Amino acid sequence: MSKLLLFGPGTHYVPDFVWRSKFFWISLVLLIAGSLVYHNFFRKRARLHLLNRIRDIFGGAQNDRPGRISYSSEGRSGQVHYRSPEARFSMYYELGGGNCVMCISIPDAASWEKETSLPLAHRSEILNFIGQQVAKDQIDSGRGYFKIEGGQLNIYQ
Repeated sequence: MSKLLLFGPGTHYVPDFVWRSKFFWISLVLLIAGSLVYHNFFRKRARLHLLNRIRDIFGGAQNDRPGRISYSSEGRSGQVHYRSPEARFSMYYELGGGNCVMCISIPDAASWEKETSLPLAHRSEILNFIGQQVAKDQIDSGRGYFKIEGGQLNIYQ
């Protein structure tokens, strides 16, 4: 029977039956895998989110996108909020069914300027931005897409 000591202050002798136990090795592998997933996914995401917020505070992000999107939820429905230096407006959404994840009610061309305070010429650019951003935010796989169908902007999975 060999005696193996772990290094460091306060370590103790570890019996051989522990090293031969499959439960010890399974738990060790799960601990290592869990720490790698945490370090590579969650911490990187939090760090990127913090860097994006700092960039937004100092104005670096305003040139490369037309606005910002935020959400407020009321169960299976809510509001999609668009905010830019030129305008702020909200659009009602409901959760969809099947491949359709979300249905957002958009202002029609006749009432666009009145409801959004933005020129009609920018309507398609802003709706495309909103559709791309909402699909990116709401579909985890990164393969989401959107379609403008009638008075709805539908987000699909």
